[in-house]
Amino acid sequence: MGSNFALRAPAFWRAGGFDGFEPGRLSGEDLYLSWQVNQVARVLFDPELAVYSSARRVREGYLNYVRRTTVSAVSIVFLGQDALPAPDIR
Repeated sequence: MGSNFALRAPAFWRAGGFDGFEPGRLSGEDLYLSWQVNQVARVLFDPELAVYSSARRVREGYLNYVRRTTVSAVSIVFLGQDALPAPDIR
């Protein structure tokens, strides 16, 4: 999400910037900011603006990755709990 994310400064400030962001509560500040900006400005998706990023996160094992991200999403969205910690794969 954050690897290809741009917005104008006025929209950032109208959305409140990162005020209220709690590390560990969401998958990242980029997702938080996109939700905040969506409240005050139109968010667009342009499929022509492709960005390639590392897949190294999957080195923990594809099934482990899918399990952790699914459990984290359920924990955050439905239970209001923190995401599961991601292993250090560097």
